[in-house]
Amino acid sequence: MALFLHFGMNTFTDAEWGSGDADPTTFSPTKLNASQWVRVAKENGFSRVILTAKHHDGFCLWPSEYTNYSVRSSNWRNGKGDVVAELAAAARDAGVGLGIYLSPWDRHDPSFGDTLRYNEFYLAQMTELLTRYVCLLQACPDIRWVGNENGVGGSTCWSLYNRTVTQIGNPDNDLEYEKHGDPDGPDWVPPVCDVSIRPGWFWHASESPKSARSLLDIYYKSVGRNCQLFLNVPPNSSGLISAEDIQVLQEFTELRNSIFSHNFAVSASLNASSTRGGFQDSHFSPYNVLEEGMHTYWAPEENQSTWILYINLQQLVSFNVLQLQEPIHMGQRVIEFHLEALCQDGVWKRVINGTTIGYQRLLLFPKLKSQYLKLVVDKSRADPLISYLGIYMDPFTSLSDIPDEKSVAYFNGSQVLHSTTNNNSRSAAIKSLPWGRAELRGEAKKEVMEEGRGISCTVLAIDHTNMYYRACAVCEKTIPTDTFLCKFCHNAPSKRLFRILMSVATDTKVATVICFDRVAKLLFGCSADDFFDFSKLHPFSGITVNEILEGEMFTMTFSKPVNGNAQNIRVASVVPLSSVFRPLIEVLRERYAS
Repeated sequence: MALFLHFGMNTFTDAEWGSGDADPTTFSPTKLNASQWVRVAKENGFSRVILTAKHHDGFCLWPSEYTNYSVRSSNWRNGKGDVVAELAAAARDAGVGLGIYLSPWDRHDPSFGDTLRYNEFYLAQMTELLTRYVCLLQACPDIRWVGNENGVGGSTCWSLYNRTVTQIGNPDNDLEYEKHGDPDGPDWVPPVCDVSIRPGWFWHASESPKSARSLLDIYYKSVGRNCQLFLNVPPNSSGLISAEDIQVLQEFTELRNSIFSHNFAVSASLNASSTRGGFQDSHFSPYNVLEEGMHTYWAPEENQSTWILYINLQQLVSFNVLQLQEPIHMGQRVIEFHLEALCQDGVWKRVINGTTIGYQRLLLFPKLKSQYLKLVVDKSRADPLISYLGIYMDPFTSLSDIPDEKSVAYFNGSQVLHSTTNNNSRSAAIKSLPWGRAELRGEAKKEVMEEGRGISCTVLAIDHTNMYYRACAVCEKTIPTDTFLCKFCHNAPSKRLFRILMSVATDTKVATVICFDRVAKLLFGCSADDFFDFSKLHPFSGITVNEILEGEMFTMTFSKPVNGNAQNIRVASVVPLSSVFRPLIEVLRERYAS
């Protein structure tokens, strides 16, 4: 991890993107202490600090010979200050790496826009930094931006990449390609996730930092996905990292230490489906995965098709985190893998499915208890090599335990598998309303009160129902969800048709929200999957239970729908006759009437 330091003129003008015309004397930190920045970084597990030596406004934090828009023109240190030099010296003394951000955009210099002149100007400033601070700067390998500023890497994330596919600064670059990389790419370009601890990148007095748990979630989705994390912690206008930001960083560090300080596998008994050179050869022993460092690793025999590590934890252990690492100096190899646990009934059950590993993969799943585990590599570009394996308990992060139609939930881009009981394709699960204030846990009831209106009702149950059917693309006969070739015409591919989402039961009324793929597309211009994304498109998003159930109710019955859709399926429901649903009801009447 690297601590990103956005600091400059914007810190004093309360701006994010400066215009380049602020008076240089505006830059006036009274307590600037680069050693404090480095100390905060080192104490919280960051191996590098990265400074915005020049942001888009063009103001330079070192006395550049090529512009008068720098610290030399400010009153700070009587015009003799050099933030880059002070930070470089502090980083050197603490043994912390140093990186420099030099914006390619300069809104102050008049040469910007004249390609040849500005390129010469930019290269001159870059040369100035590299030669003036050359003994202090850390050489960095080629890296790529992951494509977002949320600190989230791709659930499948390759360090392999093809540089010829993208162009520097091209807004048309494929962000999905940036996010996931390329298993067939000829270049090694590791991904970088950047995110700010605050809403903005520069310090603003009106903003507050994210919580430590939010940073932990970002950690799982960046460092835990084969990415480097650049966490921006901007110094304030006095020139110090704010106390509230330091507090959050310390809490974040305590969370990580609490989770990852004890690897339950450290005393495990290990075996493998095969070991290169035989089980007696310690050079590639399965026990190498318990040693930190990438230069020791388990390697199976060559030309095998089964790659399994067997782990005996020696006792029943509760855990919910899997850590894996590959020896990346040997390349990134694993494409797919999964973890299995032996249950008390003597049956092996899959716990989680994952894709790429790379430098590090962290997978979080619902807590389980087991003694015997199997790590199975399902697919690999070459013989898989595993350099580290960790089993941990995270007591701070809770996951939703609600399955979908295949009893699969997702976290951190990997499948979390659940054992559920199904009845006629219905999976009942009590869950919190995605659009309301009710939060139900287990079989509990909870009063839902609409503030200021005096309306209340008791939520008795929420039936989370996923009924999936497919229709043949050719003959349009209805077939089961898990059928991929039509059983009537035998060779036509099938397509998913619809699902029924959810029923909400209170002490007075029942509402069932229904949507068919074709209707969703017709009314909202989206697929049913997008329609069911409550945070974006659902008409009930942000509305409480009581508002949903207010007003006249309407009953619909579907039987023998036209166009061969969902034949012999009969669904009776009560839907609020709101303005949003009137067109939906009318379309359903027209398209699915007897």
